[in-house]
Amino acid sequence: MRKLLLFLFMVVSILACLPAALSWAVELNMNGDFRVRGFYNNNLTDANNQTRDHNAYNTERFILNLEAKSGQGPINVQGVLTTDFTSFNGTGNSRLGQFPFGPASSTATLCGSGTATGCSQNTFSLLQAYLKVNTPYANFAVGRQVFKLGMGLLVADAVDAFVLDIPIGGGAKLTLGDLIIFNSTRAATNGGVFVGNGNGITGANTDLYLVNLNWKPAKETKVDIFASLYTDRGTNFITDVNPVLARFSSQSFANATAGIYGIAAETKQAPFHGIFEADLIRGVVTGPFSRGELLQGHNILAGADVDVGSTNFGLTLVYSSGQDAGDETSGKRANINGINGDFPLGIITTNVGARSPAPVDGTCPSFTGGGLGGRPGCFGGSGLATAKFAASYTPPTLPKVNLEFDILYDRASRQRPIQSAAGSSVFIKGGDYIGTELDFFLRYAITKEMSFTAGWGILFAGNYFEAPSAATVAVGGNPTTQHADSMNVGVLELRYQF
Repeated sequence: MRKLLLFLFMVVSILACLPAALSWAVELNMNGDFRVRGFYNNNLTDANNQTRDHNAYNTERFILNLEAKSGQGPINVQGVLTTDFTSFNGTGNSRLGQFPFGPASSTATLCGSGTATGCSQNTFSLLQAYLKVNTPYANFAVGRQVFKLGMGLLVADAVDAFVLDIPIGGGAKLTLGDLIIFNSTRAATNGGVFVGNGNGITGANTDLYLVNLNWKPAKETKVDIFASLYTDRGTNFITDVNPVLARFSSQSFANATAGIYGIAAETKQAPFHGIFEADLIRGVVTGPFSRGELLQGHNILAGADVDVGSTNFGLTLVYSSGQDAGDETSGKRANINGINGDFPLGIITTNVGARSPAPVDGTCPSFTGGGLGGRPGCFGGSGLATAKFAASYTPPTLPKVNLEFDILYDRASRQRPIQSAAGSSVFIKGGDYIGTELDFFLRYAITKEMSFTAGWGILFAGNYFEAPSAATVAVGGNPTTQHADSMNVGVLELRYQF
């Protein structure tokens, strides 16, 4: 890994020193993002004071982005390379490990392999590495790239992709893409861009084929209409709905196919800013060993904020479909709406807000399961119906200071399925009130490039985290308490962007 870093900086140094007069000179742009965070949290896993789960830790992450551009006239070529030096699994969830650039020897234990010690959590990876050809008639990009669909509710991730953009006049653009979510050429769980559930087979692959029409009727207004086909050959991400029912007899004989359709819009008309998105997902699991599982989901997002003097007021409404006790018991309907883990809501909402996936800070409005095309923990679970009110204020006499206060009222869109007894295939209805979250932020711009942030969040948890006494003991996935306690997160951040 040291050789890779040395090679990278040698390339940067050589390109920076090349004479501009050379006919083959490349225009090189470089920027980066380095941050250090400190966290304290309590009760994030279960809303239960009887379980000792509070902790304090720090995280570190450094992202370096290089962009080279060359070409004469209307045709040019871009090469983009984004490196991500962070901790275990590329999520920035832990401090950098005990050994620089990976294990100290071949015998070092890999983190996440069942041991708590003797491992290195460093990860040096390529977040982006793609080529793009720009012409007056179309632009074509190939390689690993961050792709955002609509407002980013479903997809806002780094994917291996082939993307073709075609301008069609009148401020419109047509995008055709193949997002390669998982492609294994060796064995199960190898070759994936995203983290699956470990059920992949040799040669399995998962793709999202899409077409998106982007239209800009005005300078600060855009509308996206998209349709896509999700194909999961080998069930890399689609799991059995009921964990007690027999699993698929053979992963190679069960495939998942789903259509994903949506419309998104955004407008900025000072001092007003508004966003909207609606998604619909319908599909099925097929094959001789399938039980005919139906794949369903839908999301609705509506938000607006307005500047009133030195204060900004905002309101965001999100509805994410979920599944209930009947779905779990029958095993016939799987909710796969999977709001993406990089879509921001609150600090605590959904229990993963404090874990901050890279490269975008955000949360994941779901409580259980795996991801359709995002971070782990971004399945649908019981869904989410939330209303978020936000107010931020920058004092005119202190332009470097910003204060923010957020209130989130959270309910599950379906009552939480609770397993009636250990090992039982029958689920009963639980609560649907997740809680009310209060968030406070203090931000200070030390310089134009460096900032400091202090934040605190508290979620007054509701009956979603409670279960009958008989279902709180030795029943996997159920709440562990009959009386939910509040969740707390504190965060300090120092960030430098150049």
